[in-house]
Amino acid sequence: MANIWVAAANGDIQRVKELIRSGTPPNSKDSNGYTPLAAAASYNHLDLVEFLISEGADVNIRDNDYDTPLYVAENVEVARKLLSHGADPFVKNSEGKTPAQVAYEEEWFEVAELYCSITGEQIP
Repeated sequence: MANIWVAAANGDIQRVKELIRSGTPPNSKDSNGYTPLAAAASYNHLDLVEFLISEGADVNIRDNDYDTPLYVAENVEVARKLLSHGADPFVKNSEGKTPAQVAYEEEWFEVAELYCSITGEQIP
């Protein structure tokens, strides 16, 4: 299988489209459970996030650490897009942390505030 995760991380929407059209599932996981949607979300590729969701990417899919794409969304617009398609901000990962807690720890304060505005969490 061609490396859809690298193409997604690089924002190469044409390559991702080619790979999906040739049969690579949009929810493909690498050895760490990382998905193309998580890669696109992590690198702030909103257009690719939208495309992958339109192709059936699961916004609540978990990696090997039980992180969902919300955990890696550094950009508030990407986070909003995931949330608007049903991403769950109340989930906890393998460390027992929510997306808001992780966003705060990573100093993605605008994203953390967005999640807290939905969950009601009080993050220092």
